Amino acid sequence: MIADRLPPPQKVRSDKSSAISSFVKQAVTIADLTVPSKILDLPCGTGRHSSWLAELGHKVTACDIDSALVSNVVGQIRSKGYDCTGLVADASLDLPFAQAEFDAVLIVDFVLGSLLKQIGQFVAPGGVLIYQSYAGRGQNWKQLLPPGYTIRAIEREFEIVEFSSNMAGPTRTEAESVRLIGRKRRASF
Repeated sequence: MIADRLPPPQKVRSDKSSAISSFVKQAVTIADLTVPSKILDLPCGTGRHSSWLAELGHKVTACDIDSALVSNVVGQIRSKGYDCTGLVADASLDLPFAQAEFDAVLIVDFVLGSLLKQIGQFVAPGGVLIYQSYAGRGQNWKQLLPPGYTIRAIEREFEIVEFSSNMAGPTRTEAESVRLIGRKRRASF
């Protein structure tokens, strides 16, 4: 089912490093994740979402290519009395996670087609993918994927629960800014 409850992507705010995305808040509510769920925040950046999810009682793995960011995120979360696992990894390469390791994967403000094609293997059946690309304003539309790419990359493994998109680029046809929630299909026997 594709619903239209998600707001369209908006311009990235300058205080983005500390503000929890309203889309992420809404997506976590819609996903109805059981506490504690194992959640991968990839890339975790400054940890705004990792911290929030840990405070909700989830078991968070904060992953980023930048070791200083990962160390800071894990330190911040643990200093508040919550548990967090940190991992330094390059999302453009093979990621070192076990098959079906996570109940949810959160990817916010990061676009990498090869990651979308492999992310399903890390999500447990019935688990959730929460994905938000860049807004596609200014020149960052050049980093977005072509229209339809995101859905095609995940539709074999995920049922699309929520989806919204905006076209981006000079003629508004070159790229697509996407927000989605996908639920991992359960294996059929």
